[in-house]
Amino acid sequence: MKKSDYLGWQEVFCFSLKQGMKEKAYYGFLIIASVVLILSQPVIAFINNVKSEDVYHCEVTDFTIYDEVGLHIDYASALSEEGFEDVNIITTPTKTYEEHVKLLEEQSKDKESEKSTEIIVKLVFEEAGYFNMTFVKASNAALSNEDCQKLADTFVAFFDEARIGAIEVSEEQLDFYNQPVSTKLEFITETGEIIPEKEKNEAISMEEYMLLLFLIMGVMMIVTLCGSSVAMSVVTEKSTKVVEYLMINVRPMALLTGKILSSLLMVVIQFVVLGISYGISSLLKLVLFGNEYNKVLVDTGMEEGTVEISAIIKLISEISPGEVLVALVVILCGILFYCILAGLAGASVSKMDEITEGMKIYNLLIIVGSYIGLGMCIVMVNGGDNQLFIYLCSLFPISSPFVVPASVLLGKISMSIALISMAILIVVTGFMFSFTAKVYESLIFYNGKVLSIKDILQIAKNRKNVKVKEETHHE
Repeated sequence: MKKSDYLGWQEVFCFSLKQGMKEKAYYGFLIIASVVLILSQPVIAFINNVKSEDVYHCEVTDFTIYDEVGLHIDYASALSEEGFEDVNIITTPTKTYEEHVKLLEEQSKDKESEKSTEIIVKLVFEEAGYFNMTFVKASNAALSNEDCQKLADTFVAFFDEARIGAIEVSEEQLDFYNQPVSTKLEFITETGEIIPEKEKNEAISMEEYMLLLFLIMGVMMIVTLCGSSVAMSVVTEKSTKVVEYLMINVRPMALLTGKILSSLLMVVIQFVVLGISYGISSLLKLVLFGNEYNKVLVDTGMEEGTVEISAIIKLISEISPGEVLVALVVILCGILFYCILAGLAGASVSKMDEITEGMKIYNLLIIVGSYIGLGMCIVMVNGGDNQLFIYLCSLFPISSPFVVPASVLLGKISMSIALISMAILIVVTGFMFSFTAKVYESLIFYNGKVLSIKDILQIAKNRKNVKVKEETHHE
């Protein structure tokens, strides 16, 4: 690559940046997304506040208790919480439990009868040494599952407290009963030996999982937006013949470099604006509703947990400047790597309606890289001996832009592995720049069917042979 190949990239950068930011799709999305983000947290907090102020009223009318435990508990105040005032608690039923269940079954079969609004519960102490509660309602009862669950939870909580008093436990025994239970998880090898403490890889916390997932998806969005912008720009200029006028004063590599840097800056501007909007939203929520809602319910696909925002803030505060620098360099190299691929994919296409076919391999690489990152998150959540897999994901240049920034920031890989991964990615990106310099000029003027990888490699080989002949001729 010669220095003259990049002359004029500044002009291309400024021109592409101005044109891109003038597009309605760009600033329209930015305005709408910013407004939605600013309003999101105050609106959600308002809805939660309204829900919390709603007066609860239980739909159950009769609650019959069949107590076969024999602890002589007074169930008159079993449902003393607000919302259960109209529930009639029956502790001396006139029917047996089996007769009552059969009656509810008959009511369910009779479509013309009035729908039941009663619940019955049977309490027994099993021989295995535990209390068993069976709640029953008619299958066609006019009761919501949420309402029945709330009544059951309230009754179970009452019974847990009442049974302790009923068996006359002393204060010393009660203190001993309420002592916290600490657990220790040990991992063993295939031979049954306990793995040393330093070699264990326990499951990550819910906060770490969310940060890993957020960072991986964020990098994927940045890479996708930058690459798509470069490819669309290249194809548009080729199909409208604008590139032929640009080539008069600007070399092909200068054109590609200017487009990549302008696309990168446009995406960075978007994320900065959206980040500021989110900060404003958090501030508004804090001013209007205080810090009452500081937990987020998360479904990981395996188990449900609660994420503490304060814990996430603590994790972020522990990140060192060196880790941030390495993460940024890896992200930058990843963006450059994928943008070069996008430029090649765009240059191999002559018409706008062929861009989907031309971008197949590019999109496939992004999907593979990001899915490897998601797979790494799942492996970390499950815990166990997963370090080798994490290292492979971090060193593989297709996935490292998605994996390394999140892993190094949260301390899931060592700084040495992160630096090796960064070095590999820099070398691969440099190779891609060198390869692109050989074929991009031929591709940018190409018109015809969509080129395959084999065709592009053949063009590179031909260009190399031509260059060798020229050097031999000069000598």
